[in-house]
Amino acid sequence: MSTLPPTIACIDIGSGAIKGVRRHGTGAIMVRDTRPLKSVMSVADDVAACLEALAAGTGSGIPVRISSSMRGGINAGILSLSRSVSGAAVARTLELAGARIDYHMQWREPPDTALDPVDLLVVAGGIDRFKPDTVRAGLAALSPHLYPASTIAYTGHVEAVDAARQRWPSLVVLQNPATTGPPLLNADLASLVSRLVAEDVIHVSKLGEVKRMTDSAILPTHRAVSAAFQQMARTDGCEAILIDVGSTTTDLHFMTAAGSACWIVCPFGIGHPAGIAARLADVDSIDLLEALYGVLHREAFASLQHGELPSGLADKACLWLALKAASDTIPIEAVGTLLVTGGGACALTIDDVGACLTAATGATRRAKVIIDSEHEWWSTGLALQQRASATRMETSNG
Repeated sequence: MSTLPPTIACIDIGSGAIKGVRRHGTGAIMVRDTRPLKSVMSVADDVAACLEALAAGTGSGIPVRISSSMRGGINAGILSLSRSVSGAAVARTLELAGARIDYHMQWREPPDTALDPVDLLVVAGGIDRFKPDTVRAGLAALSPHLYPASTIAYTGHVEAVDAARQRWPSLVVLQNPATTGPPLLNADLASLVSRLVAEDVIHVSKLGEVKRMTDSAILPTHRAVSAAFQQMARTDGCEAILIDVGSTTTDLHFMTAAGSACWIVCPFGIGHPAGIAARLADVDSIDLLEALYGVLHREAFASLQHGELPSGLADKACLWLALKAASDTIPIEAVGTLLVTGGGACALTIDDVGACLTAATGATRRAKVIIDSEHEWWSTGLALQQRASATRMETSNG
């Protein structure tokens, strides 16, 4: 006899909002609650208020399951010898990699007081084919305490690495892309940012009080979504893709007909339109723009080149970029089912998804498209966690 309770409260802590649903044992959604995340420091209070709304009228406590993708993205600071040369390449790379730039300071113009801490500080300057004297002198004059950061990366003159280490002993040394002249992008830096974004799924240190509100481990949101996706994909019995279009990242889940699954995190989301515009302007996005804007696609591309993202393009762009990113390793055109969820999916239509799929693959859409317009699949994954927990309890008591 199942001991699964008739209702369960599910909470998802996102980068900018907290979502909650009260689910009946049958899977029906009984109560919904969505509220903005006021700040990282207030997350426990915001979650408590959401739980209070979900539990209203139940008369007693109900099981609570929580998932989180509260990362707010990687916020970065730039400390460069030149804003227009080394600094410009770093800024461009950070934007394309999905980081949020909090400040861009030059070596010769230090702030009066310490700046707010950032996840990543990038120190850049110098072209390798020139003498390092100016770079070394500039580094020696810097005051590291003015630029607090969790990770410091140096991507400057190769012959000034020792001078940089004297200022920041634990810094990460990256290849200097400016070997003979001004660089356009920094591949090493892009890889570092992608790794930091992928690792930063849950700020555990900021969820201490929240962990006391549930008797189960807090799941990364992508794991909750993946659990729901795998259940749905097994029902269809064909190769399937699920794309979760979020505020900070866009996650792509793939499952073969045989049941093996993989997860790809793409460091861009609808919450950072400048980064999306930079990515679309940097890649061959004409196919996407033609599919969405028809004869007006040139005007749309001109807006991207000026750093402006046309209204209504963010969600579709994230979907298309994720499909393009995965196309080298996943046979997207052969997929039987394409599911779309996340905060960026709520306004999408099946025609939108079909246009993005065709633009990404060059083939006519064959896949069945299902959109989580109510944004609730994550809670299905948490309910599966609750069911598994109840089953283990029955087994141990049996």
